[in-house]
Amino acid sequence: MATSSENKVKFFGSGSLSELFCFRTSTLFLMDYDQNQTIRMLGIGQFMVYVMMHIIYPIVITVCSVDGFHWPLTKDTVIVRMANRTFAFALPGLLYGLQFPPYCEDSMMDALEGYALKDDDPLLWYKMRLRFEPMANEALRELGQIPGKSCFNDSGHNPSYLRAIRMSACTKVVEDGMINSGILKPSHYIVTGTNPPNANEFIGQYLAYASVNAITCMVDTLESAEILTRIGLGYLIKNDPNDPSLETVLKKIGFKIWKLNELGVAAFTHKLVPAVQEETETMMEKEEKWKGKDKERKDKEASADTSSGVGPSDKGKGVMP
Repeated sequence: MATSSENKVKFFGSGSLSELFCFRTSTLFLMDYDQNQTIRMLGIGQFMVYVMMHIIYPIVITVCSVDGFHWPLTKDTVIVRMANRTFAFALPGLLYGLQFPPYCEDSMMDALEGYALKDDDPLLWYKMRLRFEPMANEALRELGQIPGKSCFNDSGHNPSYLRAIRMSACTKVVEDGMINSGILKPSHYIVTGTNPPNANEFIGQYLAYASVNAITCMVDTLESAEILTRIGLGYLIKNDPNDPSLETVLKKIGFKIWKLNELGVAAFTHKLVPAVQEETETMMEKEEKWKGKDKERKDKEASADTSSGVGPSDKGKGVMP
């Protein structure tokens, strides 16, 4: 049971959760790596950014969530403001789009500079991906990540949508292990890099921030377990001689980071499959609800068009897919 202080910080058995930002509604999309570059909805609802800190060990992780769908916001996550109310996120193997409603105050959206695309442009997601993906791939490569779709996304196995579900589930597993169940131990993670010398707080020099690899190592474990029965790991992952060195990557990140080691992944393994199953069932329920609301909306529009004499060809296309 959590206790709160000024409704912003909650304390749990082995750590704390601090709310950084919250807005009552938003829409999260997946920009799929499939042949059609499908746009799929992942969540509609409250958007939150919060940071979790272990009560004993100097490690933290920052997480975003929309309607219960979670993903890590790390020092090696790529985020760009593409329009006034629209943001793009790139993680290894995943591209997300986050959009806030028109009534969102401009002052709340001034945290990041970005591109001057139009939020209500019917081609927003096409233009957004055209600009964001090449830039994100380059940035991820500089941060020591493999850009583009997952190397385990092969012949119908491990599609991007399933990777997104696994990313959310694995993020929640790490969150629980960090502040609630106390599973996460110093022997489960490694720390590399250094923090900026101008960090004012004493703890700032010791604090390590989560790398996206703290989550993706478990996602990759799930994906490899599905596909390696057919294809060898050496076939899937190729060493690129142009990949930056660890020293170059750490300099680019500019902060001390932590990620799980093999023992850490093993410690969480028993939780991964049931967590992904629960996340999958939740997404299926949401999709059924969205389909029902979409059908209800279309029925109302058809009824209104019939009574007003307006045909489907007279109507424009909406921005939201």
